[in-house]
Amino acid sequence: MHKISDIESCLGSGFQFEGNNNINQFERVNAVSDAGENSLVWISPRKQNPEAVISETKARIIICSLDTQVEQGILKDKLLIKVENPKLVLIRILQKLYSPKVEYGIHSTASVHKEAKISEKVYIGPFTYVGKSEIDEGTVIHGNCFVFDNVKIGKNVSINAGSIIGSEGFGYELNEKNEYEKFIHIGGVEIHDNVDIGANTCVVRGALANTIIGEGTKIDNLVHIGHNAIIGKHCIITANNMVGGSVRIEDHSWLGPSSSTLNQLTLAKNSYAGLGSVITKNLPSGEVWAGNPAVPIVELKKLHEKFRELLSED
Repeated sequence: MHKISDIESCLGSGFQFEGNNNINQFERVNAVSDAGENSLVWISPRKQNPEAVISETKARIIICSLDTQVEQGILKDKLLIKVENPKLVLIRILQKLYSPKVEYGIHSTASVHKEAKISEKVYIGPFTYVGKSEIDEGTVIHGNCFVFDNVKIGKNVSINAGSIIGSEGFGYELNEKNEYEKFIHIGGVEIHDNVDIGANTCVVRGALANTIIGEGTKIDNLVHIGHNAIIGKHCIITANNMVGGSVRIEDHSWLGPSSSTLNQLTLAKNSYAGLGSVITKNLPSGEVWAGNPAVPIVELKKLHEKFRELLSED
């Protein structure tokens, strides 16, 4: 069993307890739908009618937002932990209680180039290959990955199973015989500290310079990062994204699932592309774009309203 005191460091400043203070331990963290009386659960601030959820759940310990209002009678056998950001608190509790312990080392089935520079505190999983590259401490590369030559990976990077880092880019040019000749890519890849890369993702090496993934950026499963792309710090690139060659994505930008970004565009700081966006123009800082082709979300809403007006006229 875990005690409330075990997780107090995760709660942030200004947290409040409300309800039965004799409830002070839990067995595990659960979803509300799967909770038993020894569960700890959380409720999103966006959840409609949180009082009903709290009343109906079997869980006795509930993390919720500071402004959650509940009739006192409901709390005789429950304890609310009210916090400023319930999801962030949940994440920190999960990190504290469930983070896997890493045993650093190179799996017996992995293959590492004799001239690779690998820190002692690195894990390289089964059937992974690492070429003539550099990997700094705290990095974990799971099984069945392929890291080509001329890749530099920083500290505390996580690369999930099946990902390919530094493969050759796709570049051809028609010659005088109307036949395609291959552009040999001689650049590399730089992955800075604290980057996470999901499963079956491909980061292509640069044509002449390097492809760069900035510090703290998180890349989901099944993503393609084209040659010479430069991705800034603390960006989010969700599943099934296609980032074209020489794209520049500036700090704290967010790409929704299944988006595509045309070659050589710039997505300015804090830009946001919605689900399935096809980005064919530079994105301004701080704006939300969506659609195919992507346009500012304000314009998209106007188009939808106009379309509904046209339908109502029929």
